[in-house]
Formats: sequence, structure tokens, C-alpha cells
Amino acid sequence: MSSPSRQADASPQAHKLIGRLKLVGAAMGLLGIVGAVIGALVDYKAFIETYLFAFVFWLALPLGGLFLLMVHHLVRGRWGAILRRPLEAAALTAPLFLLLFVPIALSPQSLYPWSIPEIVQASEVLRHKDLYLNVPFFLVRAAAFLGIWTLLAFVLRRWSLAQENTKNPGAYREYRTKLRILSALGLVALVLTDSFAMIDWVQSLEPEWYSSIYPMMTIVGQLLTAMTFFCLLVLGLRKTDALSEFVDADRLNDLGNLLLVFVVLWAYTEFVQLVIIWSGNTHHKIPWYLARSAGGWAWVIAAVVALQFFVPLFALFFRKVKRSPKLFIGLCALIFVMRLADVYWLVLPAFYDHEFVLLWQAFANWAAIGGLWLFAFAWLLGRKPLMTRSSKELFPEWRKAHGGR
Repeated sequence: MSSPSRQADASPQAHKLIGRLKLVGAAMGLLGIVGAVIGALVDYKAFIETYLFAFVFWLALPLGGLFLLMVHHLVRGRWGAILRRPLEAAALTAPLFLLLFVPIALSPQSLYPWSIPEIVQASEVLRHKDLYLNVPFFLVRAAAFLGIWTLLAFVLRRWSLAQENTKNPGAYREYRTKLRILSALGLVALVLTDSFAMIDWVQSLEPEWYSSIYPMMTIVGQLLTAMTFFCLLVLGLRKTDALSEFVDADRLNDLGNLLLVFVVLWAYTEFVQLVIIWSGNTHHKIPWYLARSAGGWAWVIAAVVALQFFVPLFALFFRKVKRSPKLFIGLCALIFVMRLADVYWLVLPAFYDHEFVLLWQAFANWAAIGGLWLFAFAWLLGRKPLMTRSSKELFPEWRKAHGGR
């Protein structure tokens, strides 16, 4: 059996590009950390507020990767075959966010009004929520969420590697069944824990406001971020020796269709929340939108709606866009940038309502967390071949070329 490094070297072109990705991540992370430290020393309040924004943005990649990986184990589509190893690598970065959560855990009173006793005592609504929204329980839940995501990612990876390495056909089928069962249960666990995590870490920034569709809206946004990133990754690696045999115009078309699904779902959840709250005209819910529609914030969401929904919706209806790597890359890059603006719009108005601000600390924190994540992801991705045996078997051409199996 080949060692992990020798297996990865079987695709030197892909390995070289992944190595460059690791260097980019390292450089970006180091520069970002320097900027973040300076930002914390200059203005800790702005640092921790924008740190939360960066944390929430990059968390979308391990969670989105874990979600898509489990969907692939259930449906075994060829779109997932070319993404399986990148999705596993992304999911395995979940423990990194346990470390990255430390600044948030140390600064609840700088972020969450419900953690300040004087504010809680002055609010009847917060007094009723105190049983759930208190610092010790908040930290326990955060550890539980991150622990569950880490456990799911590691077990899926372990069984995936065991399936890849076994020579026993019976054991091979058994691992496939185990991966499907765990994925079915894991998807339920992931949606539940991610929903509560988004309520805790983002929605509770404005603790007197609530929306039942908000967790689903943020989860769909995470999936859109992740799908965009993995489309860009496949487009970047499509000509390498690892993927060139498996990534053609049809696979790009599949990825484009999936991206279209998430674009539409994101718009649907955003629109449903807006319609329900606005038509209800309830005074305790509308302020969330008022804070995000004044002082320039309206221009941010207008740009997001135009460039993250209408432009991709129109473009992805055309097969030519999905099948043209250059057009597809441009569209994915546009969506990825707009995802940044969308998450910024979700988080920052909680601190700067009615006044648009563009804080430089946001860029530093985004680069710091993103660089660390990118380095870890590339390192994990480079440890195994990009295509597994079970992934290759989903392609009839490959099976025919290897004895018709």
C-alpha cells in the first residue's frame, strides 16, 4: 500500500496547485494576523465585532462542505464524486474553529447585550430568555456544536479511507452502507446544531428580535458560499492530471445547476422572512430591517440582491455560461464577493444601526481567519489523491477502461 504522500504525488500537477494554495493561505494568514493584532490594540470593540463577521463567513466552508459531503454519500451523484475529497478536507477543518472561537468566548459582553446583567434586568423580554441566553450555557452549546461537527467529519473521513483501502468487496459495500446511514442521521444533526449556532452567534446580537426562518436563511447562505468556493476549486483543478479525465462540460453543467438551486433558495428564504415580518407589521420585529435599510446599509443589500441573485439567476439559465470555464469562474467570483457583503450586512448593523461603516479591521480579520483556514484545507487536501476509487466507479467511461467494473 502506498503512503499518503506517495499517493498524493501520483497527481503532481494537482499537488503542485494545492501546494500553491497552501502558500497563499499561509501568506494571507500571516498578514491578516498582523493586521488583526494591530486592530485589536487600536480598537478592540471594532476588532471583535468584525472578528465575528469573519468567523461566521469562513465557518460556512467546513459546514457547507460537511453538508454537501453527506448529501453526496446519500445520492452518489457524479457532481459529488469530483468534490468528495475537497468536501472531506473542508469538513475536517471544523476543529480549527474551536480554536478560532476563543476570542468570541472571551468577549461576550463586547458582542451580546444579553450577557450584560444591567441590560437583562431592564428588559422583560431578556429576563424571560435568561434561562437560555446566559454565558455558561452559551459556551457549553458552542463546544457541543463544534464537537458534533468535528466528530461527524472525522468518522466520515475514517470510514471513507477504510472503504478506499479495503480489498474485500463485502467490506467495501458495508462501508458504503455505513456512510449512507451516518450521513442520513448526520444531516439531521447538522441542520439542528447549525440552526442553534446561528441563533446563538448571530441572531442573538439583537436578542429581543427573532425570526423562525432566520436559521434556515443563514444555513442556505452558508451552502451558497461553500458551493461557490468548491466550484472555483474544481474550475482551477480541472486541467490537472487528477481531474482532467472526470471534469468535462457536463460536470460543470451539473455544478452550475446546483449553484442555481442555492441561489434561488437563498432568495426564497430572504424574501419569505421579509414578507412575513413586513406584512405582520409587528413593532418588535421590524427594527431589524430598519437598522439594515438606513444610513447606506440599503445599498449593500441592494447590491447583494442584484449581484448575488438576479445576475446569477439570469446567467445560470444559460448552458453556455455553466459550460464555459471562464464565464463560470467570473460568475462564481462575483457570488463569492457578494457573500462577503451579505454576511457583513447581517452582522455589522447589530452594532452600527442606521449608519453604514466599512471597518478596516474586517479585512484584517477576514484575511487572518481565511488564511488559516485555506492553509489547513490545502494541507488536508494534499494528503490524499483527489479522486477515490468509489468516486471513479461512478463514471461509466472509467469503469469501461478498467475492465468494465
